[in-house]
Amino acid sequence: MPDNLKTLESAVISADIVINCTDYPDINTTSTWISNLCMKLNKPHIIGGGYSGHTGIIGPTIIPNQTVCWECINSSHKEFLSKSSQNVIINMRKSAGANVILSSFVANIQAWECIKVLTNISSPTVINRRGFLDVNTLSIEWVTSKARANCDYCKHLFQVSEKD
Repeated sequence: MPDNLKTLESAVISADIVINCTDYPDINTTSTWISNLCMKLNKPHIIGGGYSGHTGIIGPTIIPNQTVCWECINSSHKEFLSKSSQNVIINMRKSAGANVILSSFVANIQAWECIKVLTNISSPTVINRRGFLDVNTLSIEWVTSKARANCDYCKHLFQVSEKD
């Protein structure tokens, strides 16, 4: 675990929920770091960001012991990308800033999702799935994720879904 994550752990301990939208070194790497901490500390967390300039990542919202974990979602994401027409740029730093419109869309969805988790005003919308918002067309492509049978965090969810 990088030294900075030890500092992050103390912040996560005192949080009711964590929202990750960091992009360095990339959203998937930081989401893995943050999700591992949140799962260990039983903290709900929301992931979101953007890549390829015009595509925003919406979710997932992860609630330990209730929803699919980040590792299962990331596994589904990799499978989706292998079949998708999405152009993905990974680990490439650009000198241009973020697209404000895209960032605003994603941030507002994350904020509303956070309010739903904290207040139970309604069920979170982005559990067990991840959306890819194309700001050019304003379309969202959703990828639903399932628990993997061999996942330490989700195997109990897998067993429940097998009974259904």
